[in-house]
Amino acid sequence: MVFSVYFYVPNYKNNISQLIVKNGRNIKSIETESQELINSIDRTKLTGNKIISKDGIDVFYKKSEFYIEAITSKRDITGRPAIIGIDSKVPTLSSNYNVEDWIFEICDRIQNFSTKFELSIQEEQLDVIRSSLLEIYYINQRKKRFLYLIKLGLLLIFPILIAFIIQQFFLKAHILTIGVLISINNLIIMLSIKKWR
Repeated sequence: MVFSVYFYVPNYKNNISQLIVKNGRNIKSIETESQELINSIDRTKLTGNKIISKDGIDVFYKKSEFYIEAITSKRDITGRPAIIGIDSKVPTLSSNYNVEDWIFEICDRIQNFSTKFELSIQEEQLDVIRSSLLEIYYINQRKKRFLYLIKLGLLLIFPILIAFIIQQFFLKAHILTIGVLISINNLIIMLSIKKWR
């Protein structure tokens, strides 16, 4: 499964004021993608929901986007504890790539990044990240199911409502029956193409 993970380290070193890495590729701070990432992080932190703040980990979630901020034991150029920001989205999962695979891959990328750039992440912090990602996944699934049920309800109600309105103007009883049959047809189609995850 291919999905983008951004790592953001503010005040990294004297010669690199901010370190931004996307899928292993360094992004220069003058690039447009860099500014878009920082704006996305700010939006998620300001308008998203804070899932948890524990063991030096803050996790924010908005729609399908999430941002994780991990405080490390290393110091940045200002003398404060260095922060690793992780920005990504909840991917569309399949039977070949499930939520456990996704969580493992995110945590593996975090460990690889922290090792490569010598910014240590503790195992307790990874546990907090794992549980937060699982919570984000379930929140995302509940929203998808809720939207699906609304769509299903509208597909059932609208044909009957339209048939009822037409029946009132033309006084023909069989039009309502046609509306009910269309609603049942919509239900069968939606249930046959929906893949629950």
